[in-house]
Amino acid sequence: MAEDAVICEYLEGVAHVRLNRPEALNAVNGELCAQLRQALLDADADDAVKAVLISGNGRAFCAGGDLNAIRRLCDMEADSLHTALTRDFAAVQQVYRCSKPTVAAVHGAVVGGGSGIAAACDFVVAEQGAKFAFPFLDLGIIPDMCILYLLTQRVGLQQARRLLLRGTPVLADEAQRLGLVDEVTPKGELAAAAGGLAEALARRGGAAMNLAKRHLNQIGQYSFEESMEREILSQALLWKSGEVRRRTEAMLAALAGKNSGAGE
Repeated sequence: MAEDAVICEYLEGVAHVRLNRPEALNAVNGELCAQLRQALLDADADDAVKAVLISGNGRAFCAGGDLNAIRRLCDMEADSLHTALTRDFAAVQQVYRCSKPTVAAVHGAVVGGGSGIAAACDFVVAEQGAKFAFPFLDLGIIPDMCILYLLTQRVGLQQARRLLLRGTPVLADEAQRLGLVDEVTPKGELAAAAGGLAEALARRGGAAMNLAKRHLNQIGQYSFEESMEREILSQALLWKSGEVRRRTEAMLAALAGKNSGAGE
């Protein structure tokens, strides 16, 4: 039997989702998209999971669209093609919608749809030398896998124009300067850095993290007053959950202990 295109491991509150087509540099096809979406749905539904880490096995994070898969898509009737693309793009949508904080650990090639998967995450940690490329127009297609929206959100409209319309590839350091990458690590240190960030986010995870992330994802839809009202509704839910009282009392006890120790 063929290996799974995506594999998932659970440790210390983190779901580690790995793209697993190393022989194809984790190129995107229907199988990978379907399994990535399901992995994110499973992680979202699992109360034990507090954060998600997405990485790629082998020499690259993701080399973009599988050319054989693209060729098959070209042969489809219009209705079938629309259905297939909607199904595939739902993988990136699910990464973006995940209520748990998400971290992409990227190395090697981060191309086309692979950039979309990474940019959909809350944080992107890149290994030195990782190369982001956007060759969509070279194939005669528009940038897809939600990259038009996600890249513009991360780097701004004019930088998105430069990267997507000119097809300008960028290395990790430049991607960090633009805002596409949050942290660049030396070679050999990617797993530790990205894993450490995911674990730190998991420790802070819970209902408050989920509500804050959802609010941030939707912030462009709100006026100031609408955002404020959403804050009030979320806080009312959280304050009645009991978690805020437990955490507040624990902090007060810790402060009291610290203050009493300072006077000795």
